[in-house]
Amino acid sequence: MPPSSFAISWRHRRIAYLIGIALGTPVLTLTWLVERGSDGVLLWAYPVMLVLLVIAFVAMLARPRLVMPLERVTLFSLMALWLGRLVFLASRDAPTGDVWDSLAPWAFMGVPLFVVFCYIVLDTRRAVPVAAVFGGATAVLLVVRFGRDGVVEGDWSYLVDFARYQVYLFVTVAFVHLLARSKDAAVVAELEAERMRTMAYRDPLTGMPNRRALVELLEGEVDPSRRTPLSVIAFDLDRFKEVNDALGHPAGDLVLQAAGVTAQQQLRSGDTAGRWGGEEFLVVLPHTNRAQAADLAERLRRTLEDRVRVADVPVTASFGVVQYEFGMTVEDLVGRADTMMYAAKTAGRNRVVSGLPRPRTSPPDGVRLAYPADLRSGVERLDEGA
Repeated sequence: MPPSSFAISWRHRRIAYLIGIALGTPVLTLTWLVERGSDGVLLWAYPVMLVLLVIAFVAMLARPRLVMPLERVTLFSLMALWLGRLVFLASRDAPTGDVWDSLAPWAFMGVPLFVVFCYIVLDTRRAVPVAAVFGGATAVLLVVRFGRDGVVEGDWSYLVDFARYQVYLFVTVAFVHLLARSKDAAVVAELEAERMRTMAYRDPLTGMPNRRALVELLEGEVDPSRRTPLSVIAFDLDRFKEVNDALGHPAGDLVLQAAGVTAQQQLRSGDTAGRWGGEEFLVVLPHTNRAQAADLAERLRRTLEDRVRVADVPVTASFGVVQYEFGMTVEDLVGRADTMMYAAKTAGRNRVVSGLPRPRTSPPDGVRLAYPADLRSGVERLDEGA
């Protein structure tokens, strides 16, 4: 099964964060070295940020799953540092023009960046109040500062310019919110599609691949150009109807689940076991010849008999094993496995019957013998491969 979009998302975010921290740390260090004497907040805030970024970098390298909690810690830490610097600059006893110059453009650009970061890190339901509180606190702080100066000095131009920035911010936030809602809808649709795929290709009782999934798997494996062996095991629980009749269907369901788990535990990587229907199961074994498949079937038969019991009576099964031959279809392959399985039942149940490859008496349809010219006998019937 391919990885989910959620797993892909946090992996991509981790890579982006690692690259961002690696590139941003030298920039922050250089900025601190150059400007620490002119800004009291930078003097202590940037070293704290650098330490946090280094810790986050090392943690994400060592523990990739820490990306999500580190995102939240980083978001709220940077918000606190940013607001602290904003309060420091806005509360200075300095002319309005100097305060404006110290805030522009970083103070106005920072708010939308933090809002976008909120929607990346948090789900939409939580991002809305966090972004609203952060943006509202910023707006109230600067409106108070520039509004006071407008009242005292009669110059409202800074407050008007700030209001214009706030309009831009509101439009940006609105678009980000719509994009986040669209993303949420896409995620819900993907989860629903995944649920439908699971229902279509999984047996609801055992959780194993169902008949449809097995047929599609075999259609991909059965290929006339195949160069490696392919084998199939079909097995059917013996006297399963008696279990249902005597103990009820809930007991029968438990037996089916136990049989499915037992089969899956015996498989190698790349093998697939699924429920074919009723009490019949099918095991698809790529890169496995008939003898190897028969050994696996025998091991599964013994394990099933030893581990699965109903009312202290061992549960057994009859197994049919067959190897793919050139020219066989999926129906041929499964049909021959079924034939071997029913032969096992006829022979007394609780055994493995393996289908030997049939000898080929003539070339497959469409295959003709061809000889180089120097090897021709001159007899037309022989030279044409008749």
